[in-house]
Amino acid sequence: MDSRIKVWKNIILIIFVIVSACSHKNIEKSPLEKEYESLHNIKLIDTFSNELRFVPCNYITEIKFFPIYIGRQKNSLLLTYTLQDKNYLSSGNYKPADSSDLIIFVDTSKIVGSAYNFNVLPPPPPPYFTEKEIIEWETKTKKERGKLFRGGLKSYPVIIKNMKNDTLFMGYEFEELPIIIEAKDSIGKWGPITRNSIMKCVHSSIYYFLSPKEILITNCMLFEGSYYTKMRLVFGNRLKIYSNEFYGTIDYKQFDEIK
Repeated sequence: MDSRIKVWKNIILIIFVIVSACSHKNIEKSPLEKEYESLHNIKLIDTFSNELRFVPCNYITEIKFFPIYIGRQKNSLLLTYTLQDKNYLSSGNYKPADSSDLIIFVDTSKIVGSAYNFNVLPPPPPPYFTEKEIIEWETKTKKERGKLFRGGLKSYPVIIKNMKNDTLFMGYEFEELPIIIEAKDSIGKWGPITRNSIMKCVHSSIYYFLSPKEILITNCMLFEGSYYTKMRLVFGNRLKIYSNEFYGTIDYKQFDEIK
């Protein structure tokens, strides 16, 4: 009898090992999951210490996304909260991104501040501004651009990666990136809870561009609110590119305010 029990125990153990091995094989990560993991593993170094706060969302309908880094994907990146490298601005003719070009990853494991955007249009030429006034403006602007400051709105970092071999058009220099936030309502339907700025700089001919395999980092602000729901980012105006889905809180009125 004891020998039979031992045999059955061994058989059960073997079956358990086989099933476990098969289960591990089935958990193989998809290419998209591997890319998300790679972006998640980027260490973001934030040396600022100013207090961060949630966004009171009962009246906010416009949320602006500005790039705070464009460049190579590295193991670690120092956050400056403004785009320091102006080499990623051009007037060239680049391809608009479509759904197969970009990966958009919202990293909910990290908290960052908001972008500090100091983009000022140049002053009108003489006779509207004197040469002295133009020089004073340029001096002041250069000094302000040199300052580093972290916006005080609590956010998740958003990492956008160009997966293709084409250089991509991402947006105009004096405008925010074409990104909105969507959330699920009480019946599980996706709907926008933010919109892009109505005021556009129609005279700008300088673009942000993203080279092959490089990344752009921006921030997704976190809202105050009592409605807990699933959310995602949507990039683009005509061709929609979606981020990973994540959970957060909003004010339910945001579904109505932008209509």
